[in-house]
Amino acid sequence: MNSHGAGSRAGAQMSAHPRQGVGRLFARSRDAFQVDVEGADRLVDGGAILAANHRWFGDITRLFSAFDRPVFLAVAHPRRFARRQVPVDGRDDDSRPDARALLRAGELVMIQPETERSPDGDLHRGSPDVAWLALTARVPVHPVDIVPPPAEGPVGEMVSALLGPTVRIGEPLDFSRYWTTPAISDVLDGILLRGCTDEIMAAIAELSGQLYRDDTPQQARVRLAEERREERKARAKAYPTLSEERRREAQLREQLRLKDQQDLARAAEEARARVTARATRDGEDPRR
Repeated sequence: MNSHGAGSRAGAQMSAHPRQGVGRLFARSRDAFQVDVEGADRLVDGGAILAANHRWFGDITRLFSAFDRPVFLAVAHPRRFARRQVPVDGRDDDSRPDARALLRAGELVMIQPETERSPDGDLHRGSPDVAWLALTARVPVHPVDIVPPPAEGPVGEMVSALLGPTVRIGEPLDFSRYWTTPAISDVLDGILLRGCTDEIMAAIAELSGQLYRDDTPQQARVRLAEERREERKARAKAYPTLSEERRREAQLREQLRLKDQQDLARAAEEARARVTARATRDGEDPRR
């Protein structure tokens, strides 16, 4: 009986070990996939805009579950079946409430002012939609830095898309000083929106430590393509093709041939000069 009981206890311990191993593996996987949020205590209680950078293609996929409150993503053209995507304004024919209505109702709305992923990791000029939302909905703006997991190579990028990023939330920016500013003209309104947008982008740059470039991601993509073309041209000049090497060798041979001809002509002229000098010295006719 005792031996049977000991064997049962040993069997129970052995059967528990795999479950414990699976549990530890699940816990580690869950920790890896979770989003680490820093500065969540800075969030205001009512409606607010989360203005985030966009340097990683997987930075939005799991952010909706990172907050205790629901978060909506404001985009110009939301996808039809994307439940958390909402239009920036209600001009488009869409049954969903727009971002401004949600902000006025006290919700959190995230927007990425760059509109596209940064092609070089720097922070680029933001769209004035973020300032328009802040001024028309009369809500503060939190700068947000989304830090992607480390990734090396194409496989690393695929793995990093599955891992949880780190989200840093900055202090809210208050634009209430402009809430009662009357509309004077389209030009002045554009200047006001651009100034508020630049203030928001400066706060994101300070929070993330990114270099700010006053161009759009599309312009940056064109610039990077031109830089790559110039690099290819430089490499081509540094490493000539086989035809160029053969052409250079032929030119070098031609130069050597001309030099040999010049040396032979000079040696013949010197020989004739010596013969003439000797004949003149001996009193003979040098033409004989």
